[in-house]
Amino acid sequence: MNKLACLTATAFALATLGAALPAAAAERQFDVVNSNGSVSIQRVWTAPAGAPNTPWVPATMTSPVAANGDASFDLGSGASCFYDVKVQFSDGVEQTFANVNVCTGQRVRAT
Repeated sequence: MNKLACLTATAFALATLGAALPAAAAERQFDVVNSNGSVSIQRVWTAPAGAPNTPWVPATMTSPVAANGDASFDLGSGASCFYDVKVQFSDGVEQTFANVNVCTGQRVRAT
C-alpha cells in the first residue's frame, strides 16, 4: 500500500471511530444579567429543561446580583445542555427562563 492510501485509510478509521464515541461532557455555564435597575437578584435555581416534577436546585451564589449587574454560574461538566433557570429578586418577584443552553454559556436577561 502506498503512503497516500495508508494515510487515507488511517484518517478514515479515525473519523469513523470518533463518530462512534459518545460526545465528551461539556462545561455547563450561563450568565444572568439583571436589567432591573431597582432590585437585586437574591436567589437563582436550575432544573433540567422540561422536567416540571424535578425539584429546583439552588445555584451557588457568593453574593446577590446587583441591580444592573450580571453574574456567571457554573453547573460543572455533564451531558445535558438545556436547563430551566429561575431567579428571585429582592422584592420577592420570581422570573423563569425555559430551555437555557448552558453548553454555549447563554445569557438570560432578568427584568
